[in-house]
Amino acid sequence: YGITNMMLTKSLQELEANGLIVRKQYDGIPPKVEYSLSVRGRSLVPLLREFDAWGRTQIEIDRTKESKGFTGL
Repeated sequence: YGITNMMLTKSLQELEANGLIVRKQYDGIPPKVEYSLSVRGRSLVPLLREFDAWGRTQIEIDRTKESKGFTGL
């Protein structure tokens, strides 16, 4: 799965507009741009880690059910 340049640009612009990332442009040849998380963006990291842990737990629950022959939710 990939992302088009247009979609990546749009996503980065939205993240920057919402204060979640910081864009730094360096003049030079070739031009260089770096993105980093803002303070606001970094504040989301603990929440994203919790979502990751929850998702991994759900996957393990589903695998356990499948291995025991359970079907459905």
